Amino acid sequence: MIQVQISKILVCIDGSELSKKAGTLVINVAKKCKSRSYALSAYNVPDLHDLYSERKKFIHVELDDKITKAKELLEIITKEARGAGVNMQPEFINTKLASENAIIEFAEKESIAMMILGSTGTSSLKNTNRQCGVCSCNKSQMHCNGS
Repeated sequence: MIQVQISKILVCIDGSELSKKAGTLVINVAKKCKSRSYALSAYNVPDLHDLYSERKKFIHVELDDKITKAKELLEIITKEARGAGVNMQPEFINTKLASENAIIEFAEKESIAMMILGSTGTSSLKNTNRQCGVCSCNKSQMHCNGS
């Protein structure tokens, strides 16, 4: 059996059931590989100054709900990781960048070796090869489609 050493693993959390499953997968991989892991949520709050007030209110309520779910899931996954003896660092980024770009920037800054995503196909981070879907870096990337 070949054992792979993966020093740092990143799971992207958006509050969805698929990102929860991806978090569980990261915990299992990190435990087997003795990896440091990160659970990251990144959200872009759009500039809404040109929209009328009722539309702004609706967008902010919808976004606040997504952010709340993501933060709650970050906490749940981090506790689950610690219970399994996995060193997982939770991170939340409120960014001016597109969320995908903030994720890549974080991964590069932290020298992440593998990204595992719960993928619904709504972001540009959906390339299933060994390169990131946004840039040409050689980060390993896996998708968790819930199976």
